[in-house]
Amino acid sequence: ASAGADGTIRVWSVDDGALGQGTTIGETDDVVSWVSFGRSGAKLASANGDGTVRLWDVAKKAQMGGPIVHRALSARVVGFSGNDRGLIAGFSDGSIYGWSLPSRAPLFEAVRDKRMSNPSSIAFPLAGNSFAFASTEGTVILYDYPSGRIIGQAFEDGDRISTITFSPYGDMLVGGSANGSVKLWDVDAKLQIRETPSGHSQAIIDMELSHDGRLLATLGRDQLIQFWRFDTTHPLSSMRKVSGSQAKGVAISPDGQYFAAGDDKGTVQMWRLDNETAPRVFPGHTHQVWAARFSPDGGMLASGDRAGEVRLWNLETGTLVQKIDAHDGSVWSLDFTPDGSTLLTVSDQALRLWEVSTGTLKADLTHEGGGNTRAALSPDGALVVSVSTDGTARIWDLEKAQILRQIEVDDDIVWSVAISPDGSQLATGSSDEVVALWDLNTGRKVTELSGQTGGATDVAYLADGVTLIAVDRRGALHLWDTLSGRRLVDALRIHAGASWRIAVHPDGSRFATTGDDGRVRVWDMFSIERACEIGNLAFDAVRRKQYLGADERLVACDPSNGKS
Repeated sequence: ASAGADGTIRVWSVDDGALGQGTTIGETDDVVSWVSFGRSGAKLASANGDGTVRLWDVAKKAQMGGPIVHRALSARVVGFSGNDRGLIAGFSDGSIYGWSLPSRAPLFEAVRDKRMSNPSSIAFPLAGNSFAFASTEGTVILYDYPSGRIIGQAFEDGDRISTITFSPYGDMLVGGSANGSVKLWDVDAKLQIRETPSGHSQAIIDMELSHDGRLLATLGRDQLIQFWRFDTTHPLSSMRKVSGSQAKGVAISPDGQYFAAGDDKGTVQMWRLDNETAPRVFPGHTHQVWAARFSPDGGMLASGDRAGEVRLWNLETGTLVQKIDAHDGSVWSLDFTPDGSTLLTVSDQALRLWEVSTGTLKADLTHEGGGNTRAALSPDGALVVSVSTDGTARIWDLEKAQILRQIEVDDDIVWSVAISPDGSQLATGSSDEVVALWDLNTGRKVTELSGQTGGATDVAYLADGVTLIAVDRRGALHLWDTLSGRRLVDALRIHAGASWRIAVHPDGSRFATTGDDGRVRVWDMFSIERACEIGNLAFDAVRRKQYLGADERLVACDPSNGKS
């Protein structure tokens, strides 16, 4: 169907590929701004410059009754709900109207939103429990269907999205931006998950997604139509949802087969990494679980909550082995010594060492000054480094339970700490958005890495000892090269709301993050196997010969070289 400035509405047969002149099914006295088919294809709706919204019978080539509404201001966009039982229209003053079909009764009182003046696009998912509008100013707003209640804004300020469409299941909103790129918005997580390179030299002004969700067509102001495939993407992370609304502590088992997370409800869940079967649930905590850790032999899981309770679980039987009233306040982190015999717990008031087999207290490490926020054990288990609200890092001799050295890290709170795999370097993350690197032996500052918005809530080294990961209170992921002090990539928004914890996989290249969006994400960005999987199409035998010559091989991804 098409409509235009001449006020006519036409339908065209595409069965034989010969469009011809089309058939006029209706005429109005003003510009027709928008036409939309119902899902069945039996009727059309039009938004008209004369302020009317009209329904048309496609087979009969006639209007279905009079206008649904007639306003002084022009109607700009109109769309059917997923089941064709509702109709939503947007007008030039930013007002949004909805009607039930076939009765034409209003679904809700008109919604007036200044951000939607001059709406340029409307989108409904097949499962019609929401709808979205985009404006010519580039703002996208999500609404509840059928109530018309505003859910919130999609995409970031400044993205300038003026055309939108939903994925078939409504879990993703696709937007065409002013810079010619396509952006993908995760509706549930409330964050942007991807942006393509620019496919147009000017703004994208229209788009359509195929019914199976695999092919996207975009039209740009550069008068080009581009096609984008959605079925060859290689996601960089897998995701699980905790039972609560916020995910806190996270841990990965020593064999790399399982990962566990605690949430704000006090539930601890454990998933297999290689499939999406239902998680094992470890109940019992009555407060937020901020800390989790597997024992070195993988036989136990420890969890600590905001009331100071620590629980030790036997993973083979699923039974509770120990319940320790470890602290009077929050347990912020946990760690096992390398031999698995001792558990380190960290709270505001103290660092404590516990005999795992009996649950008895072995040592109490206290100090003057601010409260502890986190601690990390050295790889050999000889040292522990704690950081605190007074901006200090304290290096402890674990056997002697004595402070060896103090480092004045910051004037503000230090939220996180990590020790490099070789035990030579220390990373600290502060609330002033800075990650600092330190020589662990001398206490000398090596460099500062800035830009963790709202503060660096956790830091971790990968196995190479060079790559440092940080997450922040905005839910962004930061990847740093510690030798050069440079970012590996721009910061990635990975969680809606703050991200609190990182756990590194035993392979040293994968890692997990948690966030206040209730999600646990496991990332695979750095393994050679993953790079070969993603680059397979670009480096097949034919292309290798074309670009590298007949005698050259891409060794890393060559099966004969023992690589994937």
